[in-house]
Amino acid sequence: MKILFLCTEGDYSNCVINAVSKEYSDCTVVFEERLSKKKLATGRIKRLGLLKVAGQIAFLTFVPRRLEKKSKSRISEIISKFDLNISEDFREKVPVINVPSVNSDETIKAINEANPDIIIVNGTRIISKAILEQIKCPIINMHLGITPKYRGVHGAYWAVANGDFENCGVTVHMVNAGIDTGDVIQQKVITVTGEDNYVTYPYIQVGEGIKLELDILRKFNETGIIDTKRVDLPSKLWYHPTLFEYLKRSRQGMMCVSLDYELYWGMSDVIEADAFRDQINQTKEVVIPELLKVFKKYGIHATWAIVGGILTKNSCDYDAIAPAEVFRPTYANGEVSTYLKYNNPDIAEMFYYPESIELIKVVEGQEIGSHTFSHYYCTEKGQILEQFEADLNSAKNVLNKHGVEPKSIVFPRNQIDGEYLEKCAERGFTTYRGLEDNWIYNKMSGLLLRGLRLLDSYINLSGSNTHSPSYVNGMVNITGSRLYRPYISKLAMFEGLKLHRIKRQMLYAAKHGKVFHLWWHPHNFSTYTEKNLENLEEILKYYQVLKEKYGFRTMNMGEIAEGIILDKGEK
Repeated sequence: MKILFLCTEGDYSNCVINAVSKEYSDCTVVFEERLSKKKLATGRIKRLGLLKVAGQIAFLTFVPRRLEKKSKSRISEIISKFDLNISEDFREKVPVINVPSVNSDETIKAINEANPDIIIVNGTRIISKAILEQIKCPIINMHLGITPKYRGVHGAYWAVANGDFENCGVTVHMVNAGIDTGDVIQQKVITVTGEDNYVTYPYIQVGEGIKLELDILRKFNETGIIDTKRVDLPSKLWYHPTLFEYLKRSRQGMMCVSLDYELYWGMSDVIEADAFRDQINQTKEVVIPELLKVFKKYGIHATWAIVGGILTKNSCDYDAIAPAEVFRPTYANGEVSTYLKYNNPDIAEMFYYPESIELIKVVEGQEIGSHTFSHYYCTEKGQILEQFEADLNSAKNVLNKHGVEPKSIVFPRNQIDGEYLEKCAERGFTTYRGLEDNWIYNKMSGLLLRGLRLLDSYINLSGSNTHSPSYVNGMVNITGSRLYRPYISKLAMFEGLKLHRIKRQMLYAAKHGKVFHLWWHPHNFSTYTEKNLENLEEILKYYQVLKEKYGFRTMNMGEIAEGIILDKGEK
């Protein structure tokens, strides 16, 4: 099969040419001469206006170079992962022709002489209709974006900036006279991490795109057919960001969701087992699967902070992983200890549900974190630091047993201590959920304070409670913003106020580049489950509104912390 490349020179073209010519020897490369910066700027000013183009030039002058320097190791990692070859090794075996433009007579002459079966385009100017009419073979292009939603340039950057991770990817499409409007052949959504940015996205896209192109070429070589498909997405053309747009979007707000997943471990000192059994069963059988469905539906990334004991099969399995007797907590008030009831066979099903971790792991964006092993209380009188360390070791061990290396921890009853944070950091944890930064919340008890907290859920007493992540004792503090209180029938007439309060906090975070951190316990939804899920969906629909308008993003605790740590160069 004869293949001709129509490209501009550069790393991405080199990767494509090297990969394809390695498999298909009969290739020809036609390189288009780049337009001068002056001509490019002049053309853009005519289309977009002077102010817009000045902002784009400012962005291209200052941002990519800085990001490339910062991202050297990440780019090397991606190149290695996809086995990309950015060298010009192909020149040793592939004839190379230089033309002033893809729309020149020289291009048509080169194509006619090569007589290719298929043409691969990469990074050229738009091919004119007059030239296309003279080419008789199929022409395909790798576009670094999901079309038609992200036509133009920097499709992955704009998708991430819009919080549209499900449309962050690469497309191989047929070429027509429009800008990335040809029929779609194949698409691939890429996975990006907190390490990735404007300059690393294209390498991932090229790596995945080469796989798509090789698959298309193999099928075409066998059958002579290229199948296309319909993609029902809105169509929009994107340009280079201006410096102002980039800086604005680099301060995008984020919505973080964390769940204190504890079953009876967190309630054994609060309510008798028989009175809570039905709620535990409902949580296991209905609430957890339904929450995961809702998160998947709205693309929500969430942290599930799991009490380690849940992941054991029974009390014998629990004892095999739990700290030795001498290292178990010696609370002054022994009634709060979960070690009093965990081995009662009559209520065993209220403590253990190891299968649930697999349900969570298969849903994209869900992070498994720790809620300690035994629902450990870090500021209870009587317990000591060494006992917490032993509990933390057990929590890590049981998660490791299930293939998880935890990075996030949520402290039971939000009992947080600086020394205990340091011990978490020593064991590889990077982030925790801190207390709301307001006097209503930073006192642990009191009837008046509990009343004020309840009232604050409906009317604004404490402000937006949105934050920027901070470092505390070696850990990233992603402060809680709002405990999502479940539906209460006696307060049904005030549900609208509660949802409005949450939405106002979300709006503030979206507009001011802050984190809104919503949290609750899965068992909170075990009564009035349908109503609680309905209200949650209302909140998440509003999240989507903010995502479209402000680029509001959803990230779990680990993802936020990873980005913060990498930005500070503390990997």
